[in-house]
Amino acid sequence: MEGPHQARLQGRISAPPRGNLPEMVKVLKDAGICNYSIFYCNDELFGYYECEKGVAYAEKVQAESPVVDRWNDYMKDILELEMDPVTGAQPKLEQVFRLD
Repeated sequence: MEGPHQARLQGRISAPPRGNLPEMVKVLKDAGICNYSIFYCNDELFGYYECEKGVAYAEKVQAESPVVDRWNDYMKDILELEMDPVTGAQPKLEQVFRLD
């Protein structure tokens, strides 16, 4: 199952958040997220990942993680993230084309 997401970059990252990165990678892997890529173009970020354990499970693990809360707090001045008030996750994008 896919989980594409999009965010708007509001500024530049002066120093990558490397200190939190190993913790965040662990949370993502625990959530069953794999094949995760983030693309950048014209101050827009687009992420694509697959959820081995299902999107709902990935959303639940991330929503319950204090690591994700710290990451989002660190990035709040840099990224404009739209969050779904029901799931606590970013809204899913509608797939309009797929080539297998």
